[in-house]
Amino acid sequence: MAQAKRDDNRVTTIIGVDEATLTTPTLVAVTTENELKTSTTIATTNEALEFATDSGDSNVLYLGTASVGTATSAASWKIQKIDTTSGVSITWADGNATADNIWDNRESLSYS
Repeated sequence: MAQAKRDDNRVTTIIGVDEATLTTPTLVAVTTENELKTSTTIATTNEALEFATDSGDSNVLYLGTASVGTATSAASWKIQKIDTTSGVSITWADGNATADNIWDNRESLSYS
């Protein structure tokens, strides 16, 4: 059997939940130096990732990507809404994957 080999140029990321609350989204990454990192924000070489739950509905999660160093108040984010209320529904802010949204406004944006 062939042994799986990790691509040394990539960061492996797993999305899970916080052990204490079992609801707080947490990113777990294995860096290219084989270190384990956990955070609600993880930056890769080119993009920063933000992950958050909806303040009023634990079945709704948001995943945002932007260039590393982008302020959460800048209109430079691609934002997805992941709704697990009835199955799994994944939609984009403004209905597209364009990086023109403000992460801080994620709960009030229109998704389709």
